[in-house]
Amino acid sequence: MNVLELGALIDAALSSAGIDVSEMTEDRALQLSARRYVRCVLRGQMSAREFAGWAHSSIGHEGPDWAQELVELDDDYDAFDGGWGHEPDWAQTLERFLLASEGVADGWEPPAR
Repeated sequence: MNVLELGALIDAALSSAGIDVSEMTEDRALQLSARRYVRCVLRGQMSAREFAGWAHSSIGHEGPDWAQELVELDDDYDAFDGGWGHEPDWAQTLERFLLASEGVADGWEPPAR
């Protein structure tokens, strides 16, 4: 995926949440996109596996520290799908991320429904 495609996906995710991206850093945009997608998973609108794949391809292992547990979730799914390892505890991982990233949403996210 190239940078332009990634930017369009991030903008689309944030715009779908009613967030203005005109003065946002890339890191903040990724965090808010991740928060949006995590909420979709928790509401059953997206699978945890699909979200983990997004995190791995959009953020990656070279990405910021705050995202590494999300990226590694995709690796855990790969291992589980490959027949070794245990099924990832995605709910706990996503809840930890939401709690840890609460402050980054201030002023950018509409209230949770």
